[in-house]
Amino acid sequence: DVALHDLLNAWWSGATLVVMPERAMLAPGPFILSRRISYWFSVASFAMILQRQGLLRPGIFPLLKVSMLCGEALPKATAMAWADAAPNSVLFNVYGPTETTMELAFYRWVPGHSEQYCLRGVVPIGIPFADHGHELVDEKGQFVVGAGEGELYVGGPQIGPGYWGDEARTRAAFVELPGRAGRWYKTGDRVERDELGVYHFVSRVDFMVK
Repeated sequence: DVALHDLLNAWWSGATLVVMPERAMLAPGPFILSRRISYWFSVASFAMILQRQGLLRPGIFPLLKVSMLCGEALPKATAMAWADAAPNSVLFNVYGPTETTMELAFYRWVPGHSEQYCLRGVVPIGIPFADHGHELVDEKGQFVVGAGEGELYVGGPQIGPGYWGDEARTRAAFVELPGRAGRWYKTGDRVERDELGVYHFVSRVDFMVK
């Protein structure tokens, strides 16, 4: 999962990997400052915790250069607060189920510009990587053409082979699409595609907490 991203990117670039101890997870702000962290990658709820604690004060994280928030819908208000708190950092909202081998899409937050593209108060999940297929399928099993809502199906070289020892679940989630080549992963995420082709998370099509 995304732990591989942290491990390999840190070591490949010659950086120091800093693992947050359990006791620091409820107060990550002081940890970021004390360890002089420059590259932050976590679930979005960590940023929400800092925001609720009133710790996302403007300019509090000047050493951050890259911030990546993933795993959950990222509220616009949280993205705005994080961007103010880390003014020297590039902020990415990262999307990708585990079955797509970590990240599959991202949206780069641009202060003063991205706010207007947030639907329902949530930061977009962006556009899947160029060498991957992506389709929206409606409740009738038809492809959504142009802007609209549907379940997101993705295909390409990062798609996993299936679930270990669970053929029934694999057949249900890794499918073929009519008129489309290869295997596709049925994400279970209901998303909206806007006029620019950018995807926005709406909800789940099942009862999974997202």
